[in-house]
Amino acid sequence: MVTTNLTDAQIAGLKKILQDHEQQLRAEIRDELLRSENGEYTDIAGRVHDPGEESIANLLAEQNIAIIAHQTNELRAVELALQRIEADHYGVCVDCAAPIAFTRLQAQPSAERCITCQTQKERPGSAA
Repeated sequence: MVTTNLTDAQIAGLKKILQDHEQQLRAEIRDELLRSENGEYTDIAGRVHDPGEESIANLLAEQNIAIIAHQTNELRAVELALQRIEADHYGVCVDCAAPIAFTRLQAQPSAERCITCQTQKERPGSAA
């Protein structure tokens, strides 16, 4: 078992938050995909008559793709956090193995790094 500073009650509460967020993300992704399948952006692109309007339609389509990509990445992070809970590795930094502060996990339940390692990872020029 990995050493963490979290109680069973804290882990259970964070697990519930993660599960709820997972369901919400799945619904948002499904809705976004249905919206794009309904041809919302395709219809706009089909009605355009000049390059300016076409670029707006393209921008809307790219924005849709970016939203889905962001939601998918977030869903992946939530799923990994739930896997760490099941494997008794939740609340432990994947880089340095130090406990992740409960306050950090409350703010970002899918966090996989302590604040020190996350800051280092985000620092410009650091190896990702």
